[in-house]
Amino acid sequence: MSQKLIVYLDESWPETPSAPWILLDDRDRQVEAGQSEPRHWPPDVECEIVLSGTQCAWLETRLPNAGRAEQARLLRYALEDQLIRDVDEQHLTVTRRIPGADGVTTTVLVTSRQRLRQLLAQLEQLGRKPVRISSEMQAASAQPDGWTVTIGPTATWVLHTGTGPALAIDAASAAALIVHLAATAQDHAPAAIEIRCASGAMMPDLDELASLTGRTVLAGAAYVWWSGRNAAADLLHDEFEQRGSGAGWHHRLRAPLTLAAGAAALMLVAMLGEVLWQRQQLGKLEDRMRRLFETSVPNTPAIAPAVQLRRTLADVRARHGQLRDDDFLTLLDAYTEIGGAGTRHSITWLEYANGTLQMQLHGAPPEDPALLQARLGALGFDAGWDNGTTLRLARTTLK
Repeated sequence: MSQKLIVYLDESWPETPSAPWILLDDRDRQVEAGQSEPRHWPPDVECEIVLSGTQCAWLETRLPNAGRAEQARLLRYALEDQLIRDVDEQHLTVTRRIPGADGVTTTVLVTSRQRLRQLLAQLEQLGRKPVRISSEMQAASAQPDGWTVTIGPTATWVLHTGTGPALAIDAASAAALIVHLAATAQDHAPAAIEIRCASGAMMPDLDELASLTGRTVLAGAAYVWWSGRNAAADLLHDEFEQRGSGAGWHHRLRAPLTLAAGAAALMLVAMLGEVLWQRQQLGKLEDRMRRLFETSVPNTPAIAPAVQLRRTLADVRARHGQLRDDDFLTLLDAYTEIGGAGTRHSITWLEYANGTLQMQLHGAPPEDPALLQARLGALGFDAGWDNGTTLRLARTTLK
């Protein structure tokens, strides 16, 4: 069973080396969780990173209609006025494009290139090269008629308004910022604000927050910081694509897979040869049986030689006073032989006529009815059940 380690890293890592983590199985069920330094993280498992919200900005801008390559250049121009630092120092991850008649509405996650380089270098040094990095900004969404504030395991606040990208906010100024945003939201002002805390995070004073914002403030469900990572954008693209990591596992497995494919091809050829050889042997056996039949039973067309020979043998036995293979005793012996010790005292009534033996069994059959029927059929007997307790048994007839 494959497992994966999900680590939550805030802006203080690796200076503060301890970080929350969770170990999941291949169905995303929790196996283990904790908060510790890297040397105590579960070993020898695939690693994913969730960045705290403060390490990314999630922005929305409108671009003129253009080709995809041209839009990448236009996006950098459009973001210059929204960013404090030089846009060329930022790693841009487009999360959504909504085309329109007058342009394309684009949402984009902005992350410092230097920060990503630092994280990747440190993680690779620790032997924890990540297969995926996502942002906490995409880990939750707002309620239909309200806003949601998620508080991460290291007390990072993220506001989800439902009308645009999420916003990382400072806990100390959260109330003032929410008041400002609600005042400017107009028709999209929240009816209520839901606070969701991760395990280990402290729930703020809801009454105080409600008083400051003038909104109803409710405690929501626990904030599961790793649950939304699969739907979130992967920051490891372009220059940060991890070709040598688990994200490129197919490169590492190329040689073994090629070898396995070659072995499978050879096995297929060998099996095909075996089938052709067996078919040839079967043909020879059928020809020999046909010649034997024509010699033993002249002037009789060979339709099913094996069955016809068995019928002829039964007639010869009868003429010499021996039991036929469809006589009463032969059929009864077949039932007791196949059924084993379980057949003892199992028959309450029986009747034999025209080569068919009917047996009424007491209670349940001595074993699984289908299995008993299959065993009898494999030995050339035609077996069937009536009402689940009456067994009809005869020799397979020529059809």
